Amino acid sequence: MKTMLTLLASVWLAACSTTAHVPYGYKEMCQREPSHVACQEKVAASKMDLKWNYNDLHAFNSEMNKSIKYITDKKKYQSRELWTTASGEGDCEDIALAKMSKLLEIGFAQKDLRMAVTRTHAVLVVRLDGDDYILDNATAYVWPIRMAKIELVSIQKQGGSSEWVRYRNN
Repeated sequence: MKTMLTLLASVWLAACSTTAHVPYGYKEMCQREPSHVACQEKVAASKMDLKWNYNDLHAFNSEMNKSIKYITDKKKYQSRELWTTASGEGDCEDIALAKMSKLLEIGFAQKDLRMAVTRTHAVLVVRLDGDDYILDNATAYVWPIRMAKIELVSIQKQGGSSEWVRYRNN
């Protein structure tokens, strides 16, 4: 009986855990390119005082989506999954990583930029004025994360981390 209770307790704890598996493509990218900004635990904080608002974020997302042609990893690299920063073309995570890199160049702090994934898709999550917004290559619109039109499974831990956590929409 004690063994059964121990087993049930460990299953329950695993189900309630907030840690998530690191997406394979992300993990492989960080092994291949450990200096990539998305893989860094800590990057210097922004020194710029940005005055961006929702409209700026929407315009940025729309422009980035137009400037990068969508192409699958299989077609571009003959690979099932390869995370890399898109330059001209790429799939969802490549486009999200390109947006992250560009926003860091503009002056956003890394702690305000996180990757997130569904079962089959990746997006960038941007913190702006205390709210998190989803920048998705599938739409020009920028959604507050609490009103997400997609079902996020996991998200990078806040603060520029290589750790990922399960996403729970509260």
